[in-house]
Amino acid sequence: MLKKIAALLLSAVVCHAADTSYAFDPDLVLSSPLLFNSARLFAMSGAGTALLEGVQHIYSNPAVPNARNRQDDSANLDIHAAYARDTLFENLLFPIGMSYYLEESGTVGLAYRYLKRDEANYQHEAVFNYSGRLFDKSIDQGAVDFGLNVRYARMKWETHTFEPLPQTYFVWDTASKSYEIDTITLKKTFEGISIGTLNEHKLIIDVGFYQRDVATNLDFGLTLHNLLGYVWRETSPSVKSFIDTLVYDTADTTQPLKHYRDSICYINATRKASDWLGNRHRLLTVGIAFRTAIIDDNVNLLIPADVGIMGMFDRDLKIRFTFKAGIEANFMQHYYVRFGYAASPRLIGRLDLEDDTTKLNDNIFSGGGGFRMDHFSADVYIGKESFGAALGVRL
Repeated sequence: MLKKIAALLLSAVVCHAADTSYAFDPDLVLSSPLLFNSARLFAMSGAGTALLEGVQHIYSNPAVPNARNRQDDSANLDIHAAYARDTLFENLLFPIGMSYYLEESGTVGLAYRYLKRDEANYQHEAVFNYSGRLFDKSIDQGAVDFGLNVRYARMKWETHTFEPLPQTYFVWDTASKSYEIDTITLKKTFEGISIGTLNEHKLIIDVGFYQRDVATNLDFGLTLHNLLGYVWRETSPSVKSFIDTLVYDTADTTQPLKHYRDSICYINATRKASDWLGNRHRLLTVGIAFRTAIIDDNVNLLIPADVGIMGMFDRDLKIRFTFKAGIEANFMQHYYVRFGYAASPRLIGRLDLEDDTTKLNDNIFSGGGGFRMDHFSADVYIGKESFGAALGVRL
């Protein structure tokens, strides 16, 4: 009976460990704003929350397609396709999208992004976007647009990294005549398992706002990533609990055990679960973009900067900041040169935010260029162990 009581006391620990049984790196929900979607954007290290652009930028700010169409309404249909590779997705990053300008009714868009590391590690992501006018411009400030993303993602990922599971040792206390916790250790306990798999289906909503000319030649953008979301998940291996007899107090087996161990281990089985995305997944990004002309107005400069905030919606997490900035020079009307710097993660692991000592930000430098004429655009970017190219057309 005492043994059963002690096992029940430990049940909360066992259940919690089952939910976080092993790490899957990366967390593609938290990392979504960091993943490639535009060569123009990534040439400036991802500083794009206040960058006026088409459907390819809905991952950074869902509001920008309609604002861009309001600024230049010479075309209704916007089509974009890109290709990239980096250190994690060395096989393929492939975003494509299209949007249609409905004039006073706003802009609707569809996008798809395929992220592939290898045959066992990939994600498909489809996005429906709507953006429209929220407030018309005033005397001294520009109009405000809003946008909404509804994202569906299906991910399959393999892991060879297993988190240690707790093993709790109980000892019989003769004074209180009850079992008390002696020690808790972490140990990797397996039943012939070397590879874990994760299958996820996710439905997520992002919202964004964009204002042209919040001040003279200064644009503003704000995006709340992962505002709402629901996840269906299958993980393998699963875990099971067991009680292991270690030492009897005496040769008389009717006496209470002096020690026993209550533990859990990995087993070759699939565990299914579903839940709402938690507060830890909500990310806020605020950005500005400054526009000016130099050299007798022959060169137009665009200087965007973003600040991202992670952990601000979860009291249990340390608040962390990211910074991204870039510069784009447009000369001879059609040619562009871009550079960028970011103090930001390249990707975020599933348990990274829980550890306050984990250093997330890397120093990221990037550059690139582009060509635009009439309704056609071509852009390239290059960074450390990464590169990409994109084509766009407006009809």
